[in-house]
Amino acid sequence: MTWFDTKNGQRLLDLEEEILTEFLEDKFGYYALQINTIGRNLLKKSRMKHHVMIDGKNKDIVCSSKHMPFDSDSIDLTISQHFLEKNHDVSEFFNELYRITIPEGRIIIFSFNPFSFAGLRNLTYFDRKFPWNTQFISMRNVQNKLKDCGFTVEHGIILDYQPLFSDNSYFSKNLEETGKRWFPLFGNIYFISAKKEVPGVTPLRPKWNKIKPSKAVTSK
Repeated sequence: MTWFDTKNGQRLLDLEEEILTEFLEDKFGYYALQINTIGRNLLKKSRMKHHVMIDGKNKDIVCSSKHMPFDSDSIDLTISQHFLEKNHDVSEFFNELYRITIPEGRIIIFSFNPFSFAGLRNLTYFDRKFPWNTQFISMRNVQNKLKDCGFTVEHGIILDYQPLFSDNSYFSKNLEETGKRWFPLFGNIYFISAKKEVPGVTPLRPKWNKIKPSKAVTSK
């Protein structure tokens, strides 16, 4: 059991899935990748033709985030769900995502906001469970690193203003309205979408060969 199996953990995953489903309604493509699957298949409602999972119960491959077994310019969409918190070199990770993403392709990021109730718990609790045993990165910092790696940031949304000191307590919807109005930068999680824009380049679809899953596995 992980923290995401608790009442508040499931509530946050529901919220992330809702935001993503709405965002992907008009997005099409061939290859979609999900990194760090936390008990949810976020690609199930995607209109991408082929889905690949890294990590999680339904993983297709296990690989290093520094060296992914995909051709350059081959992935239409990548979803990174709470993977940044346990990544020690975010810039290196974004560079690799930039390499494998097709021109006009997108990456989606969900992560915890350090300036929030979640961030306060992260600082004050001595909890060895993920995600409280990791380091949170601010949305502005992530956006800057994405731009440095060549991505164009399209959307940045901060969500959820509930206290998270109890794993199973939900306070009030009034807190959501109060937070959005008076403390918009202090929600527990954020959603970022970024696009790989390469001027003057037309994306070409690579030809993927069908290979056995065992041959796609790389060392961690």
